[in-house]
Amino acid sequence: MTIHEIINGKDGVFPGLAPLVSRYLTSMDVDTDTHCTIQQYLNLIQKRASGEILTTASWIRNFVTSHPSYKQDSVVTEDITYDLLLKSHHIQTGRTSCPALLGKCLIQKSKTRERIPTAVSTQYNCPMDR
Repeated sequence: MTIHEIINGKDGVFPGLAPLVSRYLTSMDVDTDTHCTIQQYLNLIQKRASGEILTTASWIRNFVTSHPSYKQDSVVTEDITYDLLLKSHHIQTGRTSCPALLGKCLIQKSKTRERIPTAVSTQYNCPMDR
């Protein structure tokens, strides 16, 4: 099976890991923000597996080979490296969008908290995590 078939499934053969995780997530009692965050990551993984969006390695390769300073000699110069790191930083901080790498919508910062709410902690005698 291809990575696309393993992740997204193949009709009549295998349901796919992402759909299985989605079904499991739906059956669990998780808050909406957590569910949506995980679903966004699953969508990203599914699109990468299908080839709809680039993997990080493919994106870097395309960036380097299309850079004006690249001379088709397998040498990644300091200015190419600097531009790659700068572009990566801009994408990571949300300053620049990159649909080829992340799809049409960026994964939003989750509102899910690891801290146990005071009301729950008091009710179940849980120690508060500080």
